Amino acid sequence: MACGVFTIWQTGSFRRSIQHNPNAASGREAVVKYFSEVLTVEPKPIPDKLSMPIWLESQSEMPIGRRQFLILSPVAAGFGKAQAAEPFWAEVQSGKAIILLRHAEAPGSGDPPDFKLGDCSTQRNLSEEGRAQSRAIGDLFRANGIPSAAVYSSQWCRCLDTARLLGLGEVEPLDLLNSFFGDSSAEPARSAALLDWLREQRFDGPAVFVTHQVNITGLTGEVPDQGELIVVRIHTGRPVELIGRVPAPF
Repeated sequence: MACGVFTIWQTGSFRRSIQHNPNAASGREAVVKYFSEVLTVEPKPIPDKLSMPIWLESQSEMPIGRRQFLILSPVAAGFGKAQAAEPFWAEVQSGKAIILLRHAEAPGSGDPPDFKLGDCSTQRNLSEEGRAQSRAIGDLFRANGIPSAAVYSSQWCRCLDTARLLGLGEVEPLDLLNSFFGDSSAEPARSAALLDWLREQRFDGPAVFVTHQVNITGLTGEVPDQGELIVVRIHTGRPVELIGRVPAPF
């Protein structure tokens, strides 16, 4: 089973993390650059012995839907012998797989009765934690060698904000990603239309689709948490193939 390294740190009241592969140059460099250039942390020598214990959680101990094998540590470079990161990142880089991302933390469910598309003040929006989550998810991409991507988003404000805060490039609103939470009868037609569109595309690099739980469930059968990544392959004439899940960073 593959495993990756999660570097954990505290930003204000939020815990943040980056999953990466310290054995790959791109994995090391992205983390070093983030801490030195973004967080402007003064470099310090790596101690011979870590003061914080390593925490391991086996697959059998994790909740269903979150089963991965993780190594958590305060210093990524302290795990030079860690195994390779999840192999699906290479497929995402090449465009062979795409990422479906449920918008980050937005308290509540659905939208207020006076909801209006294009008017964020009438919608359910990201919390401060959701905004921090979005930035951390962008860090996750960069730590796995993806500094930019084609980013598509639902026209809902919480999705657009999530997509923009990833910092991966221009965001293209796509109405096929819009929620149908209030009309479950629309699911078959909406899911089929999105799948048809995806089958027509040819991605030669990373592609991220920020949308809603109902859209992802309709397309894949998976029920993601807010801020969770669902990694899939799109096939012609075959169902969508799930190849990975990455939980929200916190």
